[in-house]
Amino acid sequence: MAQSENSSRDRTTSVIIRPKATPSPATRKSVRSKANARCSTASSASASVESVAARLNAGIDSRKRSQSKGAGRRQPAKRRRTLSTLTCGDFTNLPVEVMEHILLKCDVQSLGALVCTTSYFNISGIVERVALSLLRDSLYGCFLKPNPGESWLAVLHFVMKSEAAAKQATFLSLGAYHSAAVLHSGEADGSMALYSFGRGFHGQLGRRGYENSNTPVPVSIPELPAPEGESRPASGANASSSGNSDEKEHNQIVSVSCGGSHCAAISRSGTLLTWGLASSGELGHGGWTPIEVDVPRPVTGLKVRVASVAAGSNHTLAVGECGGLWSCGRGRHGQLGQGHFHDVGPLQRVEALRGVRVRCAAAGGGHSLILTEEGASVWAWGDNRHGQCGLGPRGAEAGLPWPHRVEVPNGAELLSSKATANSVITSISAGGHHSLVVNAAGALYSAGRGRHGALGLGNQYNRRQLALVDVASKLYGAGCPKCAGPCRVVQAAAGGTHSVVLTACGQVRTSGGNAYGQLGHKDTKTRYCFTSVRALESKRVRAINVGEDHSAAVAADRTVYLWGRGDWGQLGVEDGRTHWGPVPLEAHTVPAVTVNPNPLGRLPLALQ
Repeated sequence: MAQSENSSRDRTTSVIIRPKATPSPATRKSVRSKANARCSTASSASASVESVAARLNAGIDSRKRSQSKGAGRRQPAKRRRTLSTLTCGDFTNLPVEVMEHILLKCDVQSLGALVCTTSYFNISGIVERVALSLLRDSLYGCFLKPNPGESWLAVLHFVMKSEAAAKQATFLSLGAYHSAAVLHSGEADGSMALYSFGRGFHGQLGRRGYENSNTPVPVSIPELPAPEGESRPASGANASSSGNSDEKEHNQIVSVSCGGSHCAAISRSGTLLTWGLASSGELGHGGWTPIEVDVPRPVTGLKVRVASVAAGSNHTLAVGECGGLWSCGRGRHGQLGQGHFHDVGPLQRVEALRGVRVRCAAAGGGHSLILTEEGASVWAWGDNRHGQCGLGPRGAEAGLPWPHRVEVPNGAELLSSKATANSVITSISAGGHHSLVVNAAGALYSAGRGRHGALGLGNQYNRRQLALVDVASKLYGAGCPKCAGPCRVVQAAAGGTHSVVLTACGQVRTSGGNAYGQLGHKDTKTRYCFTSVRALESKRVRAINVGEDHSAAVAADRTVYLWGRGDWGQLGVEDGRTHWGPVPLEAHTVPAVTVNPNPLGRLPLALQ
């Protein structure tokens, strides 16, 4: 009997212990029934079998619970993947041509948002390819390469921001003691008009009088003649509403420039209007002209449409749509470029530049600058006593009555091996006795009088040749932490004794004289290096402008901020006081501008 029990125990034990893997329910049931039958004759054997079976069942139940817990943890992940697929779609299933065609329609802000929020666009590199394609189609972006650590998208953002700043800056101009701007009137129809404020002693406010104004007042724009080949809409009771709308648009001012004591503006039809002081012929009307004109008057002697205009201290430069340059006003320093030092009343074409297609001009205190089409070259003439023409040793210290070509150092990384250093200049600015030049890579160069630190080079020495300026040297050392490599300059503006620049990272930086707080740092301390204006760091500035002793910036919401000298009301603030920090222009905004990121309608890269 003992032998039978031992053999039965051995057989039973071997049957129960054998399946180390998880048995099926049928197997477990069979094992339990056989074990109960074989152990019915021995209570000790039955107890042993039940104990082993209980441990086995406990292990099986434990495995089931662990599996159910694991499935519970994996279920939310599976559900999230399903929701993601349903919400965003699977971009990898779309043809590359379709995706690129869609992205070519997006602006640079939308492209940046896609890269920051969606892993597909960040990993696939499709946004980088689209940015490179758009850069090759832009006027100046085709010359650029990214800095180390910089993306093509960042370069595209810089190029688009530069073009937008150049467009928006034409709506705002600051003179010696007055300012003018194209502003929305605040009416429900969204109409815009030309406003002026500040000193009106010479009629430079254009409001049919000579009173000063601390706040913006509308300029009295006369009815302008229709361009050649166009007829003016009928007026009176039979005139249609569309005709009135066309007439209103025809008289609309799209660009303004303030000089020492005069103003110049361009209508949408390309008509040039001038008003203010005319003692040296700076209004360009010719014939018998009053010494002061208190209302805008069309320059009828100019038979071409005007594309851009620049007003200096006492002279005016006008660029026609044909690419020609005309000048008038004071000429004692040769700033008219006519080959002599006499004043000129009516606008006369600069014959020395007849074979050159001019893109834009800049008029300073006694010197002039022009930039040719596609940034091919910079030319300068006029007062050069402090080297403000940037001609180096070959430039005479006296006045230069003829245009001279300026040699600009090459600071850009170029895509085209045929491009030269002078083929990448994007903007120019002429101040009281100094000049600023920006190339396509965002490098800033300055020349002229260094007193008060207007050149931003860290000293007061004059520079007779254009010198490279590190706009981030004062605050961040070798570079800006927000930018990869050197801080790119979007726009530069030269004032009487100070300079203002707008960088690609959105900062406004100033350097130079600060007697009236025109640097915007809420003090009157002179700066010899460019320093960020803290009060504007959160405004996302889009454009800048400067006057003799005051400055201005246009924020992302199109609000205009002004600071500096304000004792004549040139800041547009009702108190008529000087402000050392930026103050907003109340109840008015400048018009919005748009920049086409794909001006040539480029096909998707995969279809080329």
